[in-house]
Amino acid sequence: MAFAGRRDAPDGPDFTVLKRLARDQLIYLLEQVSAGPGPSPPR
Repeated sequence: MAFAGRRDAPDGPDFTVLKRLARDQLIYLLEQVSAGPGPSPPR
């Protein structure tokens, strides 16, 4: 860590958007699982 002593370094990236996207994806997947298998796609 070359810049460990710097005081003007930012705390780190803001992951708020990523957390929201991950939460939405989790909810979507849970809804898909709880809905059960849908009709099979046409071949």
